[in-house]
Order: sequence, then C-alpha cells, then structure tokens
Amino acid sequence: MKRNVKGFSIVELLTVMSIIVLLLSLLLPGMNMVRRYAKDLTQRSQFHDIEVGQDLFFNDYDEEYVNSSRFDTDDNEYCGAMKLCEAMKGQDGLGFHQDSMLNEDGLSASGEELYPNWGTGLPVYTPAQIRSLRARVKYVDNDKINVTPLSQLYSNVGLFTAADPNEGGGCAVITDVYKKYRNIETMEKVGLPILYYRADGDKLSHNIDDPGPLETIGGLPNENIYNYSDNYDLLNLGLPDEPTFVHPLFKDVADLTYPNEGQSFYKVTRNEKAPSIHQPYNKNTYILIAAGHDGIYGTRDDICNFKK
Repeated sequence: MKRNVKGFSIVELLTVMSIIVLLLSLLLPGMNMVRRYAKDLTQRSQFHDIEVGQDLFFNDYDEEYVNSSRFDTDDNEYCGAMKLCEAMKGQDGLGFHQDSMLNEDGLSASGEELYPNWGTGLPVYTPAQIRSLRARVKYVDNDKINVTPLSQLYSNVGLFTAADPNEGGGCAVITDVYKKYRNIETMEKVGLPILYYRADGDKLSHNIDDPGPLETIGGLPNENIYNYSDNYDLLNLGLPDEPTFVHPLFKDVADLTYPNEGQSFYKVTRNEKAPSIHQPYNKNTYILIAAGHDGIYGTRDDICNFKK
C-alpha cells in the first residue's frame, strides 16, 4: 500500500528563503531611517527642554542666559557645556544651588562646598549639602536629561582639574541621546556632551575669515557674536575611546579653506539666509550642538537648535 508524501523541494525552499532575504534587504534600510529619525526627534525634544529651562533661568537672573565662557571667575577651565549643565540641573543632577558662582570647584562666594564629592563614582554629601537639596532648583526637570561627570566619560580630563572626583567640584555635562559610549564607572551607555555657546549682544560680527584670538586669561577679546573657544578645551579631549581624534568643529583638517581653529565653527553656525555673510543663527540667544549619530562634532548629522 503506497502513501503519498507531500512537501517542499529544496529548490522551492531556496526560492522562498531568497524572497525573504530580498524583502529584508529592502525593509531594513527603511527601518534604520525610521530609527534614526526617531532618535533625532528625541534629541530635539531634549533641546526643547533645555530651552524652556533657559527661559526660566533668564527670568530669574536679570534677563541673562547662562554664561558660556571658557573660564570661570577664578580663571579655571570651566566651559560652556559645563556651565549649562550646572545651571540646568546642578553638578550632580539634583538641581542648581542659587549660591553658585558657576565655578568648576562648586564653591559659593564664601567658600562653601555646594555640591558633593563624587568619590569613586557615587556622590558623597555633607550634612549641609543634604539640607540644601530641598532649596535647589531644577530648571530642567526631566529624567531624560542625563548628567554625566566628565571623569566618567573621558579618561584624559586634561586641564579640567575639578573633573578629578577626589578634588570635589563638578565638571559634569548634559549628554546627548545617541549613547555611543559607556560610562567608565557604571558601564551604562552614555552620549557625548551638549555644546553650548551664548551670544554676546554687544558684538556684531560673525567673521569666518577672522575667528579672532583664542580666549586666554587676560588676552584680547573676541569681537564676534559667538566665541568659538567657549568649548575649546572640551573639544580638544577628542573622543572617549580616541583621545587624539580631531573633531571637524575643532579644526577642519580636511578643508584647506578653513584649516584653523575657530573657522569651522563660524562656517557651521553661519546663517545662510541672512542678508549679511557675517550673521550667525540665533544671534541674540545661544547655540546648542549635539554630535549626532556618528559621535563627531562638525559633521552633517549634527543636531543643532537652529536646524529645523
């Protein structure tokens, strides 16, 4: 007695598998584009939260946005990204202390330590600091705004002396949403710092061909609306896993037209729709820059608060 057995031949199976592979090859690029777009929207949402916080800070502090200069009042390196982080969420992410001088050591005018010592990765608070937590202000009250101490992102913190957790102080930054790297202490994925530059309303220029002198202690002032050196030392740290890397925003080594520090920043932030070539975007407020998917500042996928 014969039994008829029905099934797929090898040729039929290979044909079906080929069709599935072809469909996946067509769908995956589209899915990746959707994921990239969603990530960019999340980054823009983070920028919106920062903008709201900046407006609140503006109203509380004599109609001034957060300072972004390369140095603090004690002439220590404490750049725009770090000042923005402290003003929005504090050096530990638990709020801005209103007695702060926006200095890297986190001290008040009377020498009081306002923020904790980070020790071996966890903040260590004094009794006075614990009592002050209730009075601190979170200008950005959003769990999606990540605050990362610089020493937990880069191994070569360089001139940022307070980035050493044993020295106290902060040097923390707000990191972007792309999370290409890992926190040295916790091994959790983190992004790169959000760069912050505040406009100087007393200046009128945005000169690509003459970026002006690098801000130094007691040096010549920069006559441009934005000072490219506000985040100079931070960009000079390269990448967390490649300290010698040169960001195009720091120095465009591939562009012989703009080969020097500063010129690339003014090229990227120039308002192409303005009647004058010497006008930046956001000439009366501030600029935020995230490194984007590639983790490199100064490339086409950067997310900025002037790009819609």
